[in-house]
Amino acid sequence: MTKYAARKKAARIFQQTHPDTTFPAALRAVSLPAAAPPSWRPGQAPWIRSTDPDEPVGCYFCGKPTAITSFGDVSIDTGRVELYCDNGACDAREVEVIVVDDGTSRTAQRTDVRILGRYGPTARPSWTRGVGPDWTAGMPPSARSTKAQCVCVFCGATSCVPARDDDPVDAGRMRLHCTNPRCSVVDVDVLVTRDGTGWPQDRQDVKALNAIDPNLAGFHAAGADDVAGIRIVPVSELHNAPEDLELQLRVSGPAPWER
Repeated sequence: MTKYAARKKAARIFQQTHPDTTFPAALRAVSLPAAAPPSWRPGQAPWIRSTDPDEPVGCYFCGKPTAITSFGDVSIDTGRVELYCDNGACDAREVEVIVVDDGTSRTAQRTDVRILGRYGPTARPSWTRGVGPDWTAGMPPSARSTKAQCVCVFCGATSCVPARDDDPVDAGRMRLHCTNPRCSVVDVDVLVTRDGTGWPQDRQDVKALNAIDPNLAGFHAAGADDVAGIRIVPVSELHNAPEDLELQLRVSGPAPWER
């Protein structure tokens, strides 16, 4: 029996004694060392970046243990994680998990956090639902609809629940609260930035976050040509921004409305 198979077996046993626990939550519960309660403090690397890609965590949207750090995750940003759901039956693809409250003014003043504060959740009545059977775009996310706690990607504890001010009208964005007293995370915003429908790119919050991303074509001025009103940027300029620049723009760069 492989190490992962043994954990899966232990998780099934854990579910028998905790009926309301999802499989991803049970897997995390049996994987955490009892002698070392998980913790996280501002400036500390998020727990999920230390995990094995072959042992993914539960996706906040489909609930399956298929979420890993995305290729686009900025490894030096300790207050934000980009996840990728590797479940072909889930419409969510890229998901941003951003700490919006950890009790510090530094986090509250981050540009990306201010963007999320300015552009709040939306009902998006025109959203065409996707076709993913495990999570269909437009349907309630697993982390909101299930009664079980889900994993905090910052401290690693199975301790996240919908926050009091989570807005259920928005199926592509939710606010989660970490109940782990050893974790400084109070709330995180979880936002789908890419899914199987293409609709996230039309969201005001996603547009604004993309506007401060130096890897995206809309950010570049030098080397770009306007063709029929469309800005064309050489492929060589994409995805080449150093991480320290990405972090600087996320933390202290001008917001789109400040330029």
